[in-house]
Order: sequence, then C-alpha cells, then structure tokens
Amino acid sequence: MFEKKIQSKLQCWGLSLSDDLVCLVSGGIDSMVLLYVLWKLSFKVSAVHFNFHLRGEESNRDQKFVEDILHKWGILLEVVDSPLEKGAGVQERARNMRLDYILSQADKKKWKYVATGHHEGDQLETLLMRLLRGVGLRGFCGILPIKAFTPKTSFVRPLLECTRAEIFSYAASQNIPFVTDSTNLTTLYFRNWVRHQLLPHLQKNKPHLPQQLLSLSAQCQKIFPKLKKDCDTFLQKHAQVWMCSESYLALSRVLRFFVLEARLQKEGFHFLSQKLFIELDSLIAKKRTLERPVGALFLKITPDHFGFFRLKVETKEAFLIPGPGIFHFPDFSLQVEEFNSLLLAEIKDKCQKNIGSRPLFLKKDTLSYPLELRTPKNGERFKPFGAPGSKKISDYLIDKKVPFFDRRNLLVLSQKEKIVALVGYEVGDDYKVKNSREPILCILKHQNP
Repeated sequence: MFEKKIQSKLQCWGLSLSDDLVCLVSGGIDSMVLLYVLWKLSFKVSAVHFNFHLRGEESNRDQKFVEDILHKWGILLEVVDSPLEKGAGVQERARNMRLDYILSQADKKKWKYVATGHHEGDQLETLLMRLLRGVGLRGFCGILPIKAFTPKTSFVRPLLECTRAEIFSYAASQNIPFVTDSTNLTTLYFRNWVRHQLLPHLQKNKPHLPQQLLSLSAQCQKIFPKLKKDCDTFLQKHAQVWMCSESYLALSRVLRFFVLEARLQKEGFHFLSQKLFIELDSLIAKKRTLERPVGALFLKITPDHFGFFRLKVETKEAFLIPGPGIFHFPDFSLQVEEFNSLLLAEIKDKCQKNIGSRPLFLKKDTLSYPLELRTPKNGERFKPFGAPGSKKISDYLIDKKVPFFDRRNLLVLSQKEKIVALVGYEVGDDYKVKNSREPILCILKHQNP
C-alpha cells in the first residue's frame, strides 16, 4: 500500500519512469525510504548527498554510509563536499547552499525533478514555525507537494502525506538501513524545539489541532493559485506607477496583501511581513498625503493614489568653509559669523530676528579653518552634547524623530574628519558653548525661497 500511495502521487503529477529523478539523500530514514521506493518502482533515479562537515566524524560517517548503500543498490551518487563554519544561521546557510547548487546544476544536467523526503511531520513543524513567526496565506500554504524551481525543474515531495509512523513501519518491513543525525535529537534549533516539545504537547492536549492545521494548509494551497491569478489580472489593469486607492481598497484584504507584495517585489523589496502589510494598508486607507520609508523604497500617498518609489540618494561634494561669510548653495545658504564680545543670550536674540531655523552655536576656540560641510558617511558617529559616549548619526535622528526625508538631506560640519555639528540640529559635545562669555562661532542655515 505504501508503494502504491507514492506511485499514485507521482503519476498524478505527470511523472513517468523515463523522467530523470534526482533524490536528495542525507542518509536519514526519510530520504533513504524515499530513494528505496523510487528505486523499487523502477524510476530513473540518481542521488545527491551534501557533506557540510558540521558534525565532524559523524558527517563523514553519513557520507560513507550513503556511498556504500547506493553502490549496493546500483544508484548513481554525487557527493557535494562543502565545509561550512558553525555559528549563527548555520541551518539557513546550509539550506541556501543546497538550493544554490541545485539551481546551478539543474539546467546543465537536465534535472527535470528533484525529490526530497519531506513528510507530514515536516509539514506540521513548518506550519507551526510560520504560525509562531506570523505569516499570511502564502506562508500558510506550507511545503508544496510539487513546486517549480526553474522553468525546467521542479521539486517533488512524494512523502508529504505520509506520517512518520508509516515511514518507520515501511523501513522496518523492507529492512531499509539509515543513520541518525545526532543534532536532530536536541532542542538547540527552533525546528527541533517544535518537533520534540511543542508538537507532542499539542498532539497530547489538542489532538485534533494538527489535522486541522494540515487541512487549513491544504485549503490555502487550493486558494493560492486563484489569488495569484486575480492579483496578476488586477496589476495588468493598474500597471501605472501610481495606483488608484479606491480600486485597491475595493479588493479583499488577502488580495490587497498580494498586490502590495507584488508591487514591492517589482522594486526589489523581497519580503512583506503581515505586520508591515497591516501598517501600509492602514496608511493607504486613510487617504492622507504622506510619505513613509519601506526599506530602500518609500511609499508616497495622496488622497486618491499611492505608489512605491526608489530612494535617490544624492552624493553632495564636500565644501570647504575657509572662514566667516555667507556661502550659497542651490537650496540654501550658510551664514558663518564670529562673535568675540557679545553674550550668548544677545547672539541668540539677534539670530532669532533674522532666521526662523535653528542656529548652531560653537565654541570658537576649539575650531580652526577650513571647516568641511558634507553629507554624513554610512555608520558615522558623533557625540551629542551631554551624552556619555558617541552615537550613530542615524540613531540620533531617529531618537529625535527627525522626519525621514529631512534625514536624507542632512549635512554635517566636520573638522579633520571629526564631526563638529549636525547642521540645523545638534552640536557635538566637545564644541558646545558652555560659557556664555567665551568667543562664539554662529552658523545659520537659510532655506532659499
């Protein structure tokens, strides 16, 4: 029955015995059972084993085991030897390396189908992990039974509707050998915690919940293609950069997610979370004129339309200030004045009569010309007045709630690579006037009409 179940699934997907099937084999029970069934059903199958050397001798043991068994079965094996460094994100790095390798080889070696041993338990774990992280309909489709990876190659998961118990039972009945990855027994990784603690708890206390999750995922998989088609149809009718807010808001909430996701992906923004979608969707619904940064893009909203645009970062050439005077720029002018006898209160009063923007008052004796006016460098730091240490300029502006598009136009005043002041906002601690009678350098920024 087990073999017929797998054969029926493969035939349903249009696979024939003449199709090339590449099976990813780790040596664990799932991939060994899958490979054995494909071999026994006479499919034209070969295998790929990845050795990342993450478990020392155990990794080498797995490789030798797979080599010996596949040699016995007469199945062609390719071993990919790719050492990885242990550390944060190692599972994701290993997964990406596998995908990159398959992508690089699929067309070259004419792989039509790549089979993996994912089963019902893997699906449940994936759904729970995504549920805990917060996903939408696309994420809750879970692991797809068949998924195109390139125009000519698809992933297939014939065991996806098989339980772990069924797989163990079949392995025992056929005397299929396998090895166990010792890291699968720990709860160090998120998936392992879900597998060994959360899922058993749910199966014991909410026995119907796992099956309900699987049923919901199956429904999402059926709904998803239609939503994708409706999204594509809508975007074809609204292909302009500016989208009509009324037409967008008339869509269902789920379809609005797909539309925003597609528009963002078109501009190079890869992942739209539910949290970000809710925020952007609510801003569009308000129909107020505003701009909101979205990664390297920004969302611009008017009462009737909205659109996503790329940020154009202009690199301004540095300008040297040789001494006091007025210096003119395309959008503004900078007035630099020295005061040697007036009190700070008198200087402030004089400045407030001449300009509405915030002037900078610097301790003149700490400065020497020329001063440099420039845009801040990426990650550059300075020490705000009264602060115990330095701070990233970007963090300071966020803390002060400086509007995003004002941040983009920020200029800094520096002396020998050291930040003296953020023009229009803050003077560095070392240059702040602390004695109202000391010589003062005043810098005023005038916006051009």
